Amino acid sequence: MRKVLAFVLVFGMALSFLVMPAFAQTPVGILGGEGWLESLCVYWSDVSGVSAYDVYVKKAAELDYPAVPANAGVHAPLVRKYPDFWRFDAVGLAKGVYDVKVLPRGGDDSLAAYATGIEVQAHDRSGFAFVGESATGGSPVPGAYNADGTLKDDAEVVYITRENYEGLSMLANNARFDTSRPLAIRFVGHFPQDFLRGKVNLNTNSMFVVRAHASVEREPQNITIEGIGRDTSLGAGFAMRNIYSVEVRNLGFVYHHEDGVEAQNYSRYIWIHNNDFFYGRNDPRESDKQKGDGSSDIGRSQYITLSYNRYWDSGKTGLVDGGRYANENERSDFITFHHNFYDHSDSRHPRIRHANVHAFNNYYRGIQGYGIGAAHNTKGVFAEGNYFENTNRPLTISMQGRDSGTFSSESGGIIKSYNNQFDNTRNHFPYDELNRPVEFDYVEVTSRDEIIPPTILTKHVNTSHAGSARMSYSNFDTDKDVINPDLYFCGNVGIYNKNGNVTQTPHEAKARVIEYAGRMQGGDLTYSFDCDVKFDGNCAPGCADQPKSGNPMPELLSVITEYDATGIGNVPDIPKKFPKILLGDCNNDGKINVADLTYLKLVIVGVFEPNSRCFLVAPQSSNKPLPDAYDITRLKDYLTRKIASLD
Repeated sequence: MRKVLAFVLVFGMALSFLVMPAFAQTPVGILGGEGWLESLCVYWSDVSGVSAYDVYVKKAAELDYPAVPANAGVHAPLVRKYPDFWRFDAVGLAKGVYDVKVLPRGGDDSLAAYATGIEVQAHDRSGFAFVGESATGGSPVPGAYNADGTLKDDAEVVYITRENYEGLSMLANNARFDTSRPLAIRFVGHFPQDFLRGKVNLNTNSMFVVRAHASVEREPQNITIEGIGRDTSLGAGFAMRNIYSVEVRNLGFVYHHEDGVEAQNYSRYIWIHNNDFFYGRNDPRESDKQKGDGSSDIGRSQYITLSYNRYWDSGKTGLVDGGRYANENERSDFITFHHNFYDHSDSRHPRIRHANVHAFNNYYRGIQGYGIGAAHNTKGVFAEGNYFENTNRPLTISMQGRDSGTFSSESGGIIKSYNNQFDNTRNHFPYDELNRPVEFDYVEVTSRDEIIPPTILTKHVNTSHAGSARMSYSNFDTDKDVINPDLYFCGNVGIYNKNGNVTQTPHEAKARVIEYAGRMQGGDLTYSFDCDVKFDGNCAPGCADQPKSGNPMPELLSVITEYDATGIGNVPDIPKKFPKILLGDCNNDGKINVADLTYLKLVIVGVFEPNSRCFLVAPQSSNKPLPDAYDITRLKDYLTRKIASLD
């Protein structure tokens, strides 16, 4: 839930009796703000003559703001200037309610503005990246942050901006991490590949490299690579090599050369979440790389979680193991995919070789190729609580059922299906002992704890592939030595749930994915599609196959790279407007219609959590924690055209 309860401007009661600094005669004007996942933002209008601001953050229950601004010292880039507003982002916040004070540098509190009651939610820490050995060395969560979202003790923070990009050297092809301190690398702004060339030594696939030094290969590196705000994006991907305990979050990957993010070569405990994956660069030499290569690939790595990512019409979204490895120790294993949004993407959601994979609460929309694919000797795929909408071949096994060679004629693996929603899907058939004992696409079970017998086998063996075999289901999901209820968290939705048995319903998951998948606040670029149904590579008549972009973030004019008393000086003004929250769009699908009215009613009765788009009558405040009948009436009036606007 994203929620801002009130914005309060505090004016001095006796301004005429005070001696004002010459550069600031009027208070700051708060334009808006929002809480997000362990982060928040506030934006305000420019005050004439002011070139720098101090921003203070405190928990709402605390009486006093801290003496040191949140953007002091190395954290100066958290404040940025846009054409018509300034913006501040705070990250590394524990779940709770926060107040923010914005003050012109050098002014007193009579010039301050306050954004109060900003509610911050926790990230959903679920899946195999949070199991077992990831707790080694005092590290319960991959990356630089604690389980409550705050920075780990003694963590180092490095900001990378277009004005100050020295930190890029840490991600060069010849660099190695050997730090004993947790490290947060924070990108601010847009870094197209043309900008990166000549400034950092990328690898042969034009990717950053995250690699451990040989002396610390088996020790947690505790590195987080993240974007600040809703408009940070990169024209290069990240290649993780033999690295331990890494988090990648809140980044947009745009026209990257090869993969967006890949974990390879014995990497372990990797958490890739809340990213936007757009098109990669077209490689005319390879016909299957018109949209780039893989968006997020895993190879020879274990204990990985990919969650809350959004794939925008991607070509190949995810591959688990790019080769058929004969050595068991070289194979990937224990991968979790949950709450990802596969939006009109083509294939590999994911495509799996070898591994045990848990795929739960993902949302598939307008999938033209296939959804989850079990290929060469997959041990087991547990597909649970997913929502498949307008999807072709949602679950498919290599060389049987409805597959006819998609996976290079490889052998397959068994997919266990439980409580998935199939909405306008086609080309999928469950196992049936009498009618489909061989030509099936998945095994449907009536209980998530049901064990699939070893007598149910895949059909195909490719004798040209070493080790190829007919596969039974590993039942990893019911083996307490693999998924320990005290260690494996699934479907916790921000709260550590240790029973291992609670996932959301597909409809609940769809709503949450729409709300939270991708970058903060939905990012700075969205696609709209002319049609929602694409099967077998063809759109319906009159529908465009390519997405249309919209809702761009205004141009980032400058980032403060050093904290000093004078600020950043004058910046030319470019007249643009900050995009507003779409009031009335309760279900966050970009439209206001009857579905929002239904959603609003469910919010009021407690089925869904409220969000800032549902409060239509009065400002959100502590006196109105939930929407009410007045909000329903106002939305009805808008839908029946009794009123022209909800603003």
